[in-house]
Amino acid sequence: TWNVRTLQGLGKMERLAREMERYRLAVLAVTETHLPGEGEVLLDESRGYRMIFSGRTDGRKAEGVGLAFSPYAWKALRYYEAVSSRILTAEVLTRVGPLAIIVAYAPTNQASEEMKDQFYAALDGVMTKTNGLTMILGDFNASIGDSVPGIVGPHGLSKETSDNGERLVDFASAHRMCITNTLFPHKAIHQATWYPPDMNAKPSLKDYVLVRHRLRPSVMDTRVFRGGDLDSDHRLVIVTLRLKLEKRSSQRRGKRFDTALLGKMEMRWEYVEALRKSFNDRTKEGSVEERWSELKEALKGSAEQHLQRRRVAKKKWISDDTLELVELKCMAFRRWQEHRLNVEKRKEYRALCKRVQQALRVDKEKWIEEEMKEMEEDIRRH
Repeated sequence: TWNVRTLQGLGKMERLAREMERYRLAVLAVTETHLPGEGEVLLDESRGYRMIFSGRTDGRKAEGVGLAFSPYAWKALRYYEAVSSRILTAEVLTRVGPLAIIVAYAPTNQASEEMKDQFYAALDGVMTKTNGLTMILGDFNASIGDSVPGIVGPHGLSKETSDNGERLVDFASAHRMCITNTLFPHKAIHQATWYPPDMNAKPSLKDYVLVRHRLRPSVMDTRVFRGGDLDSDHRLVIVTLRLKLEKRSSQRRGKRFDTALLGKMEMRWEYVEALRKSFNDRTKEGSVEERWSELKEALKGSAEQHLQRRRVAKKKWISDDTLELVELKCMAFRRWQEHRLNVEKRKEYRALCKRVQQALRVDKEKWIEEEMKEMEEDIRRH
């Protein structure tokens, strides 16, 4: 799970797909996407990573949750429901049965009691619809200090429990869930998920992974990976599960042919000649069904020979030079995280952020210009 702060920046979705590929993530819960409405979006066409999302509908750039999938994991998605701008549910198939995944983004600790009550009431409503394997991932804006048997493990990061923390523990207890961030011994740097703007302030744990007790034996580890960089003050939390995804069954679709090729005189002549030959070679006896089957096979055979759909190579709009610059920025980010009070390392990272944004703008403008030229050439040819 990862609070990305926003996915509306130039190149943000493609960079999210790169980070998923780099860490070999099958599924990633994303909070604070700031994407409006609900639906599906292709994060990176060349890599095939996709995301379902749920956001606000009033035009405000706030909140928003999403669930990103690798190409393999996308085939295991059965369905999803956009509950609100703070809650999204989905179900994926595994070899041991369906797994319900809930993405949640809780109000801050300073939010009104009414807003917090509404959020947890909605989350309770979602949980009543789920049975079996269930996990919840997201930013709960909570601090949990005390260990609670069966719910909160002995390896928490905070010394005190906030109001949001009490609500989270009560929710987990009511639904027989445990908070996996607190179950495994790790260094503080591998537990803290939020780094405040004040460099002298202590990082804290805000992003959690909860699982029902039935799923607990499959959880192998939960920890923070600081190397992930999307210009966010939150860190990437990865939970490792001993589960294998299962591809959903789908109805086999017939082949699709590129009928636009018939617009070319030479191709149309070859197709008609092949069809005429197949038509003349047919047996002229038999029932209506048999003769129709022969005609259908003639049409299909000629199409397979001359109208096969040609796969067009997917073009990426981010150049290799920019990708190298992004990698330099990630390395600078890791160096800064190791020495957060070092002003020079912070300046180095900020400078590379600006260079990456400038390079992305140039790449996007160049890609749009090339696409427009291709469209103009296609119009002139036809």
